[in-house]
Amino acid sequence: MHGIGPAQLIPHGGEGWLREQKPGPIPARYNHTFGTVYYFLSLNVFHQRLQGRVHRTKDARNWLHRLPRVRRKYTLDQPVDLIWDGASNHWTPEIRAWAVAKHVRRVSMPTHASHLNPVECHAGDLQKLALTGGQFTTPQEVARALDRAVTYRNR
Repeated sequence: MHGIGPAQLIPHGGEGWLREQKPGPIPARYNHTFGTVYYFLSLNVFHQRLQGRVHRTKDARNWLHRLPRVRRKYTLDQPVDLIWDGASNHWTPEIRAWAVAKHVRRVSMPTHASHLNPVECHAGDLQKLALTGGQFTTPQEVARALDRAVTYRNR
């Protein structure tokens, strides 16, 4: 499991979910009024299925909120391996305790080696598919765009 972010929400022309021969307008001034959002993305390596959710902060509380959804897909007697980078919000005492209690093995990636994390192979493509050419005014619009890209990719 790995989170991607912050997503760069700067409009670019020439690409995106636009009708053919109808490029979207590029505003002269771009105002990013709602701050940074983070897309917490997980990948089931065996089934090659992505799942994600947008959060306003990148802290351990959001990871703890997200982890049970991933764990629920497997019986408690079945061990689950989660691949994480070295971000400090992945390694708090609360997350360590949750992992031990839920029979989850945490696999860490070396520092500056995100290219070894299987979910990273998909993160950039999802951002490009979902965000290029878009003009988002709320975090909910960003979430819908990223969720549509994940659904499209999972098909």
